[in-house]
Amino acid sequence: MDNSEVSLVNLPDPQKNFRMITPDLVNLIRELSGQGLEIKRIARSLGIFRNSVRRFLARASVGFQARPEARRLDAVTQEQVQRSFETVAEGNTVVVQQKLADQEIDVDLGTLRRAVAPLRQAARQGLGHRPVRGHYK
Repeated sequence: MDNSEVSLVNLPDPQKNFRMITPDLVNLIRELSGQGLEIKRIARSLGIFRNSVRRFLARASVGFQARPEARRLDAVTQEQVQRSFETVAEGNTVVVQQKLADQEIDVDLGTLRRAVAPLRQAARQGLGHRPVRGHYK
């Protein structure tokens, strides 16, 4: 193949066309969906990705789109987490989550992992190293 048969393809810069979805666009997405348009058609007509349309139809509220605040535990729940983590849960975050659920406290696992991270670090520093389960001397 010689050079006359080669054609160069210009690929768009992925960051070049990046834009934030405005509140007006979110309102328009909801309006078009309310008129019965399919997600694919809405995405094509607005020049956005189908997954963006799906995301805003599933969770977005009309008007200003604010980033959710980081979830943090209140002081009482944090104390319960610490108590459970150090006793019955034996350092297992999923068990802590189950114990909280037994008390009708619903906490996301990611939030719990962030909450117990300092406890886990302190336990590691205090022990030097932790033996592998089932391999105690």
